[in-house]
Amino acid sequence: MRNEINAAFLRQRWRAVNGRGLEWNLSFDEWWDIWQQSGKWDQRGTSKGKYCMSRKNDTGAYELGNVFIQLSSDNVSQARVGKPVAKLIGVPRTEEVKEKIRISLAKTRELNKEQQYE
Repeated sequence: MRNEINAAFLRQRWRAVNGRGLEWNLSFDEWWDIWQQSGKWDQRGTSKGKYCMSRKNDTGAYELGNVFIQLSSDNVSQARVGKPVAKLIGVPRTEEVKEKIRISLAKTRELNKEQQYE
């Protein structure tokens, strides 16, 4: 189980720093302690009713005093506050973009299938 927890920490840190360009100042032990104190570790995820680690006002670094555990749906709602709503319905997409979307969806489906059988 320690390997799974460590992998989750590394994924979250990598996505925050490399994927989103955010600052990360949490050690593994600090990160794990936050999850343990929340009692929501087994309920973490991005789907409805799942929990995630969030930053206060969706700003600043991932660091002690600026992070907390909340429902993923609340995190998404708060991240959108004050930001324009994307108008994607009815926007024409090039064939290249459509193909990238198809490939991405296929990869996601394949990953989901693999995770079901682990």
